Amino acid sequence: MKKIVILVIILIVFLIFSKDQDNLVMVNKLDSIEDNMTVVYFYIPNLSTKNIINYFDDNSNIIGLYPYVNPIYKKKTGDMFYGFNNQSLKKNINNFIKIYKTKLINNNFNSDAIMIEYNGIKIEAVKAYMNKKDIKSFLKKCKNCNYSLTK
Repeated sequence: MKKIVILVIILIVFLIFSKDQDNLVMVNKLDSIEDNMTVVYFYIPNLSTKNIINYFDDNSNIIGLYPYVNPIYKKKTGDMFYGFNNQSLKKNINNFIKIYKTKLINNNFNSDAIMIEYNGIKIEAVKAYMNKKDIKSFLKKCKNCNYSLTK
């Protein structure tokens, strides 16, 4: 019995230290980017189509959006990604809303589609193309934002 308890404690300590090392690797990856452009995934708390303009503008190199998909209808709709085209940010957001609402309506989630008008669509991640300097300046503006180099 004592051996099992000791083994569990060692395992917990190992897991705690391994998570700390993952965070260090992420910072080191940012330092190794230099000035080359790279794909970055931003995770911004409470980001939606209603407030995305507060974080990004037409000069941002946004590749696309990963909306939050409600687990209730995730099986029917699947994971979603909306890729941006060369239009303005506002036009891309409006096209994204139309596509998302159409998908909900086609799957008989009409009430959720109507709520989009009021609440917007919650965005899980923003995929962007940036260099090291732009990433650092973005993170200074957005204190509670996180990023990753992989989804």
